[in-house]
Amino acid sequence: MAILFLIGASNVFTYILTAENVPMRLAAYLIGVSGSPVIILLMILAMLLVLGTFLDNVAAVILITPTLMPVVQALDIDPIFFGVFIVIAIAVGQITPPVGLNLFIATNLTDRRFEEVCRSIVPYLLLYTILLVLFIFFPGLLSVFG
Repeated sequence: MAILFLIGASNVFTYILTAENVPMRLAAYLIGVSGSPVIILLMILAMLLVLGTFLDNVAAVILITPTLMPVVQALDIDPIFFGVFIVIAIAVGQITPPVGLNLFIATNLTDRRFEEVCRSIVPYLLLYTILLVLFIFFPGLLSVFG
C-alpha cells in the first residue's frame, strides 16, 4: 500500500512541477551558472539524485530529458552518454533514503525494518555516486560498461 501511495504522490509532484514551469526555469538557470560541462553535470547529478528519490523512474525521465536536452546540446555533451547518465542517476535516487521507492520494495520483500534496509544500502549508494562522478570526469568510462 505504501508503494502505491509513493507512486501516486510522485505523479502529483510531477504534475505540480510541470504546471509551475519549474523544468524550464531550471534549464535557464543551469545555462546561466557556468559554461563548463563538468560543473553543469555535477549540478544535474545532484538534482537527479533528489528527483530520483521522490519521483518514479518514468516520470523523472519524461520530466527531465526534454528540459535538459537544450543544455546538453549547448554544452556539446553526447546525448547517448547523457541518456544513460540520467537513467543511472535516477536509479541511484530510487535507493536514496528517506523516500527512495526501491527501499520500500526491499523492505517488503525482505521483511526487515526500513532502518535496517537504509543502513545496508549506504555502501552501495556511496559506490554508485562515486561512479557517477567518475563518469562526469571521464565520459569514456561509460562506454566500457555499455
